[in-house]
Amino acid sequence: MAQGFVHDDIVLEVVMVVGCIATDARCAILLANSGLIQALAEILEDQSNNDEIVLQVIYSMYCLVRHSETREVILNEL
Repeated sequence: MAQGFVHDDIVLEVVMVVGCIATDARCAILLANSGLIQALAEILEDQSNNDEIVLQVIYSMYCLVRHSETREVILNEL
């Protein structure tokens, strides 16, 4: 397995965990205030050719936007 694929797999798994954590409103607040929004945006830009990562980043952002407490944070950071 090439080294880039291992890195991409790790990034994908981390983004998937973020999406799962972001479904809980209390956890979403912590994630939104941690600077993670900007990191997700950078991953989305850097990995725009990787459909799996793009899908999971969008899902993670969707989970964060669903909560009114984190919506404003996201809209102000992006």
